[in-house]
Amino acid sequence: MKLKTLPDDFEVEELSDFKLGNGPFAVYLLTKRSLGTPESITAIAERWNLSRRQISYGGLKDKHAVTRQWITIHHGPRRDMKQEHFTLAYQGQSVREFGPHDISANRFRIVMRNLMREETERMLLLKEGLAKNGVPNYFDDQRFGSLGESGEFIAKPWAWYWRMYCSSYRPR
Repeated sequence: MKLKTLPDDFEVEELSDFKLGNGPFAVYLLTKRSLGTPESITAIAERWNLSRRQISYGGLKDKHAVTRQWITIHHGPRRDMKQEHFTLAYQGQSVREFGPHDISANRFRIVMRNLMREETERMLLLKEGLAKNGVPNYFDDQRFGSLGESGEFIAKPWAWYWRMYCSSYRPR
C-alpha cells in the first residue's frame, strides 16, 4: 500500500464554529496545495505588506497535501488573494483572532494506492467498526511520513494495535 503518492491523495479540512461579526479581524479560508502553513503565511504577509504578528491561525497543516484552514488578519483587507499554490477567500470579520482552541475537528480524505486484494477485503470488513469507533486522534510526530529513531513510521505500533482492536470487533 502507498499513501500520499500525490498531494491530492491527502486532503485536510479544518472544521470550526468560529463566529463572524463586526470587529477588527478579517477572517479567511486558506486553501493550499503542496505548501506548508508557515510558507503560506509568509507569502500573504509579503504580498499585502503585513507583519506576521497580524496573522493568526489554529494549527499547522501538511505541506504534501491539499488543505483548508481558517486564518484571521488583524486589520486585514476585505478581499481575496490567489497565488500559484494557495487561495485566500475572505469570509467576513470577527471581534477576535482565530486560534487552536477554535478548531472543532479536522476532516481527512486519504487515497490509498496499490492495495493488495487481501488488504482491500480486510478494510471492507473493518468499515463498520471504524464507523462506530472512529480512529485514534494522535497529533504531530506520528503523521504520515514521520519516522522515529528506528527509521520506521512512528504510528506503526498504534496502527497494529488499532487493527487488532478492530479485528476483534464483530457487528451485531
